[in-house]
Amino acid sequence: MLRPNTLITITQQSNDAIPTGRTKTFTLDFVERGDIITTWQNLTDTAKIIFPRNVYVDDGSGTPYQWGSFNGLKESSKNIYGDPANSTSLPLFMRGDKIKIELGYFFNTSLENTNETKIMTTVFEGYITKIKNRMPIELDCEDEMWKLKQITCVNKLYKNCIVQNMLKEMLAGTGIVIKDDVKGIETNIGDFRVQNETVGMVLNRLRDDAHLYSYFRGNELRCSGIVYFPEDRNTEIFNFQDQQNPGEGIIISDSLEYTRKEDLNIAVIAHSEFIESGNGLNQDGTAKTKRKRIQVMVGKDGEINAKDKFQGSTITIPVLGATTHKQLIDAAMNHFNKNYYTGFRGGFTTFGLPYVRHGDAAQIQDKVIPERDGVYLIKQVSTSFGLHGLRQHVLLHLRIDKGYTVAQQNAGT
Repeated sequence: MLRPNTLITITQQSNDAIPTGRTKTFTLDFVERGDIITTWQNLTDTAKIIFPRNVYVDDGSGTPYQWGSFNGLKESSKNIYGDPANSTSLPLFMRGDKIKIELGYFFNTSLENTNETKIMTTVFEGYITKIKNRMPIELDCEDEMWKLKQITCVNKLYKNCIVQNMLKEMLAGTGIVIKDDVKGIETNIGDFRVQNETVGMVLNRLRDDAHLYSYFRGNELRCSGIVYFPEDRNTEIFNFQDQQNPGEGIIISDSLEYTRKEDLNIAVIAHSEFIESGNGLNQDGTAKTKRKRIQVMVGKDGEINAKDKFQGSTITIPVLGATTHKQLIDAAMNHFNKNYYTGFRGGFTTFGLPYVRHGDAAQIQDKVIPERDGVYLIKQVSTSFGLHGLRQHVLLHLRIDKGYTVAQQNAGT
């Protein structure tokens, strides 16, 4: 038997407004609802927590703080936001306070066994970014990427820019490790200008303009053409529920659609913009330059002539740093091959165990139609917890048990 368990730890942090005095740590084992979204697509992992209307927080002083009741706030609940008229009444929670969310289950082996065992996993670590000023209390949270959104970059033109070297320079002294720098991976994106931006804004621009995705795994920042790292990957088995054998399957519901690649009609459009030398000199004596744009479209048979009208779905990608037709074709075909496969597309809902993260693999088993069995990379996990139990909503990506090289699996996009 399984019983969901929640443990939330909030640690107060000093800030410019209140540099001293906020040193307490609170733990809460109950929420009305919580939602966590983690993926390499969104730059930032997020969490939202909604607490019940009637809840007490014990700070160890012997007098619990009551957050409120249906009849309105109690006097002691001013500690949520602090009392501006009282310098000793510090806010209970503030933007920038650290938060850790652990989820799992209590379980026992039989009805006769009353001794419960606890399995807990840390599913989110980050910072409170917003406190909703209403009842019930709502906290919005972000992972380590929130810190990068506070770091202002020096205005600079990075010539022949290696992304990993640029980020290493921007984050010097912060204690943040660049994963790709450790692995010796270098991503050249040509000349890149940073102007009045935070590190978070730069990473967002790299995602939109260069197809380079960034995310945190712990205190480790990843930013390159690789989004799936084999050393991170655990493979878990998920099977569909069988009406003839109730209780066996752990896929509760799904939006999965099984498609054969022969039935797909897709194409990839890849484009690049770059500066090339022009003719003559400017008035200041510098060489003239001009901006050039190149674009290609590819399908299952290779390049598609731009004059032909393609009747199907298209995927458009930027390829920063590509200056030749061949470079665009290679990038477009690589992206096409990773979307042209026979297998499931979509996602499914399962229990809180086995716990998975984006980058893990899901081995789908279908006892009714075994030919649909396959192994897929996990692109996103949305976790919901609270009064309604613990659920994971898993979004699948590439099928990797056949047809992909290791390099293609790692790149993912």
